[in-house]
Amino acid sequence: MLLSACLIVKNETLTLRRCLDSLEGIADEIIVVDTGSTDDTMEIAKKYTSKVFQYEWDENFANARNESLRFAQGDFILIIDGDEFLDAKERLELRTFLSSTDAEGLHVRVRNYAGSVHSPIANTDMIQVRIFRRGYTFRGNLHEQIANSILENEGKLDAFSLTVHHLGYLNEFVAMRGKIQRNLPLAFKNWESNPEDLYFRTSLMAEYARAGDSEKCIPLGEMTLEQIRNNSAKEEQIHLYVRGLVLYIISLRAMGEFQRALLVAEEVVKVFPSMIELQQQYADSLLAVGELRQGIDALMECRRMGDPKVSWIDTPNGLGSFWAAETLGKTWGKLGDDDLARRWYLTAFYENSSLSSVIFPLLYLLPRDPELLKERIEPKISDWLTYVNYVEAYVCLGLDKATDVLERMEKKFGSAVFGIDLLERARIGLAVRKDHFELERISHDHNSPQAKNLFGIYELNRGDISAAQRLLVENGSSGQGAWNIYFGLKENEKFHFKIIPLLRDLILVGAEELLSAWLPRATDRDEAWIYIKYSSLSEVLNKAVLPGDFGWECEFNAMRLFSNKQWAESADWLEKGIKFSPTVTKALIETDLALAHQDSGHAWSVLRTAKEYFPESELLKELNQKLGVPDLTSNTSSFFHTQVWGNGDDSMNPMEVYRRTTVQTMPFHIQLSQLHERAALLTQLAKELSEAGQINEMRKNIEELQNMITFLRSSLDQKLEVSKIADQTYAYIYKVMVKWFLQPNIVMEEYEMVLKFWQSWAETWRKVTPM
Repeated sequence: MLLSACLIVKNETLTLRRCLDSLEGIADEIIVVDTGSTDDTMEIAKKYTSKVFQYEWDENFANARNESLRFAQGDFILIIDGDEFLDAKERLELRTFLSSTDAEGLHVRVRNYAGSVHSPIANTDMIQVRIFRRGYTFRGNLHEQIANSILENEGKLDAFSLTVHHLGYLNEFVAMRGKIQRNLPLAFKNWESNPEDLYFRTSLMAEYARAGDSEKCIPLGEMTLEQIRNNSAKEEQIHLYVRGLVLYIISLRAMGEFQRALLVAEEVVKVFPSMIELQQQYADSLLAVGELRQGIDALMECRRMGDPKVSWIDTPNGLGSFWAAETLGKTWGKLGDDDLARRWYLTAFYENSSLSSVIFPLLYLLPRDPELLKERIEPKISDWLTYVNYVEAYVCLGLDKATDVLERMEKKFGSAVFGIDLLERARIGLAVRKDHFELERISHDHNSPQAKNLFGIYELNRGDISAAQRLLVENGSSGQGAWNIYFGLKENEKFHFKIIPLLRDLILVGAEELLSAWLPRATDRDEAWIYIKYSSLSEVLNKAVLPGDFGWECEFNAMRLFSNKQWAESADWLEKGIKFSPTVTKALIETDLALAHQDSGHAWSVLRTAKEYFPESELLKELNQKLGVPDLTSNTSSFFHTQVWGNGDDSMNPMEVYRRTTVQTMPFHIQLSQLHERAALLTQLAKELSEAGQINEMRKNIEELQNMITFLRSSLDQKLEVSKIADQTYAYIYKVMVKWFLQPNIVMEEYEMVLKFWQSWAETWRKVTPM
């Protein structure tokens, strides 16, 4: 016998049939151990297998698991729960793989679904050992583990491409089963019995995080970090330290301590440089504080590291591939380069076509060609939730032949999961975009809580308050979100609310008026805006008057005013936004303003510097070429002859004047000393001009510094090791100058270091004795 499927279950009536159906033709036997069901779970199980046993629950998951293993006869064991099911396509190759593998245990992907059964959201896949050879046993009364048993016996772990879909974290199931209330006391009891046990500590942290109590995670995370700082971490428990650190950093961000989270992530990624889980947290922490450029570099490092083949902790799948690609797409979207955003979103989709979250921005960014989508995108979708999102995004964008897409999905996946109409949202969205009679017909056909909520939001957007109130208030908790925001803002303009939970509903029914009114007041708009940008309501960002609390708000305000030819007001918003991290969008706005004032020299400077800061951006490269911007870094003589300044008139070029009157008449070591002294002076002037708000004058100093660095680097003998080190230093200083040019308010961050560098080398060259 090759494979035994072992389950422990309790009150699984709603999901057990789908679980057991997915095992048909895969498992030679199914063993079900019931721990106290009060519904029809055992009766359902007996229709699939004769091996159904009862076990008195003793608050120990490992004991229950091991009880199921006691009855197994297969060479391999598959562990699966009653609220899970195997992927229909991927499962077909499992038996063939098991027949040839020499591994003792296999990692598979576990995909947890959050949200509600009406609108499920697929979270990042986790990697877990769910298949192993018979003979190993579980340990741990909570979050029971099998991998350690295998590794302690020097068993080999491998991976098999199989997704286990887990529905147990959907809101309805969590509430019904009380998982958090059940698990948290067990986790706390374990930790309290032995506070130094790292497994117990991190398990308690995981339960606190799941319960949304991040504050209680932080002291436990501090204990874990302190052990690492004291060099008391045990080599064999590195995976548990990493698990604790990941939960610690996530908890800090959840509590709004973004800078502290970044400092911790930056520290621990140096201690464990090969652990991609920490590299992911470092990237996320950079992005959380708005350091998008550095975040991109950290994400590219994730892709360089690649996905771990095996993992000893519950590692999200795709950290080195599609997760990093999707996050790169989102980040380039925030920076304002849609071409790169599209490229990375498409990469993420091709690396994982079941990545449902990538569908909405991808369809927005791809050509609106139904035939292209039918031929290139649809065939790759094998996951029902991804197809649901695909159909909804298709409808929201108003693409042709939407009815045909609905029919193709229904034929491929059916129309319902657990009795829930998968296509209800898409049908309502389609009706909203047709005539009112079609909408009335659909409203009579669809009377679910979800449908009432959507129709209520639609009526609220139209201004029919009585109809909206009837649909939303009478709908209970399902409709409270939209009505609470409407009523709360009516009573108090400073009413606090989050818009992300309602965002998909607002977009689906085309509620542009509501979104325009609500977005500027939403507390989570800094997270929400990128989803709006790549949606059918993207125009809201161009029309709404935004407070200017974030860089993107300043940019959209500046763009709106520029399009109205209110250039002075646009420049004011651009200046307000300069304190935030540089973006491609900001550079383009400043370029447009410079060209509007016929200042091509300034436009060149901005575009050239932005291209150096974002060298990946084809958009910036094309604009530099289109406007004929000189590439000074490729011309080693640019230090002595910069056409940007004088348009060929050397008498007007300050660099040329400086060369003639000073440098050319001195010995070379004195020339170098003088150059470094002038660089120190320019650095001081840049600081003073920045503090005085004279940004354009400051930038002229920075450009001169950049030209100096280019010349100095071209003068180095790259055959010498010392020259290579010097070149790296000059390159770093050059990057700092680029940052200062694009974000003048950060000059003080590295000012002392840069000034000391120029002054020390000026002194060094002055003391050199000619040979």
